Amino acid sequence: MRTNASLGQVITPGFVIRGSGSKQVLIRAIGPGLVPYGLTGVMPNPKVTVYDSN
Repeated sequence: MRTNASLGQVITPGFVIRGSGSKQVLIRAIGPGLVPYGLTGVMPNPKVTVYDSN
């Protein structure tokens, strides 16, 4: 999921992983790491919190 967020804005994405067994998921919040690629207006300190369904 890609989206534009304002400073301090909370975004709540959701996704479903199906099938049995363990799965690997990559979740990134890179913010200022995009500046060298010419992006502006990045979040200075993005944070991600991941919860499971339990």
